[in-house]
Amino acid sequence: MKTAISQLLLKDLEKIKERNPSYSLRSYARDLAIHPSLLLRYMRGDRNPRVQTLKKLLDRMGSDESIKLQVLHSAIQGTTFKIPRDEEYVEVTPESRERTNDWIYSAMLELFRSERRRFRVPDLAARFRIPNREVEARIRVLMEVGLLVKTQSGFKTRTARQSSRGAGARVAQIHRGYLEQVGFAMDEDRARDVSGTTVLISSSRLEEAKLRIRDFRRSLASFLAVRPGEREEALFRIQIALFSLEPERHR
Repeated sequence: MKTAISQLLLKDLEKIKERNPSYSLRSYARDLAIHPSLLLRYMRGDRNPRVQTLKKLLDRMGSDESIKLQVLHSAIQGTTFKIPRDEEYVEVTPESRERTNDWIYSAMLELFRSERRRFRVPDLAARFRIPNREVEARIRVLMEVGLLVKTQSGFKTRTARQSSRGAGARVAQIHRGYLEQVGFAMDEDRARDVSGTTVLISSSRLEEAKLRIRDFRRSLASFLAVRPGEREEALFRIQIALFSLEPERHR
């Protein structure tokens, strides 16, 4: 029986073999740091890896980060997650991504991914504190670039596949938008938790620190995610920042 992790493994191996036809299952097992027979059982769906093993596998795979997070969340919560079919993906060009290059688009898509899916324009306008016409315009853009599809039950999201070309600048711009929201939360949001620590560090451990931040962010997102049957939902952002207070030394 195919599982989410078995589908991810199969697709990941298929992509690698497209670039290197001589790449074998044994090579894949070596790169994933597990025994070939155990890998084969995971790929067949005969066995599911434990959460810690799953984390290590996901870290080594080249799959979409949002998909990997949902697979990890389903494993932690003991729920079933289905990998999107090929027709549920959309190729997003750099030009299309430029049109959706702020945090509100990401937040809207997250709301439409929820079980409700029937969000009215006034509701979204109130959540984001923007006019109704701006909400309508943003929904049109998401539909035009193919990330949002109108259905009888509301809206359906599609998972983006995109080129990495120029992605750095676009990602940075989205993060700047989220950081602006931190400023508003400092004044108005009692549910916020914005804190930080200033510390003199060893720069040789920065890369490991980034990996730990990623693992913590995934774990916290899985813990906070709305579970089946829960109705008390709120749209929050987990924003963890690690940056130098001496920027001139890192130019």
